[in-house]
Amino acid sequence: MSPEISEATCEERRATLERYFEQRIRYERELVEQRFTAQEHALDLKSSEVERRLEGLNHAHAIAEAERTRVLSREMFDSFKVDYDAFKLETAKQLSAISTRSVTWTAAIGIIITVLTIAIRFIPIGIK
Repeated sequence: MSPEISEATCEERRATLERYFEQRIRYERELVEQRFTAQEHALDLKSSEVERRLEGLNHAHAIAEAERTRVLSREMFDSFKVDYDAFKLETAKQLSAISTRSVTWTAAIGIIITVLTIAIRFIPIGIK
């Protein structure tokens, strides 16, 4: 015996299938919306991370610029070193000359005092 298919049975099946497909479409729509929401959230996170990194780079760049102002270039240092070495050499020459003059004057004064001491010993001092 075969069951008879009536018009009401077909209508019930059609209504059931329609509800199923509507529910399925609603479910797929929700999945697509969730995916787009998740992608937007990921883009927001990525853009905020990029912004944070750029801010860090800008800060590092500012620090590097400040350091660069405190550092001499090689040319400036070499120029200073040449001038400073010439200054040290000239100062050493002048100190050597001053030291030589000082030793000479000390020796001369010592000789004069020695001669005066000897002269005083041999010069008769006597008031009579």
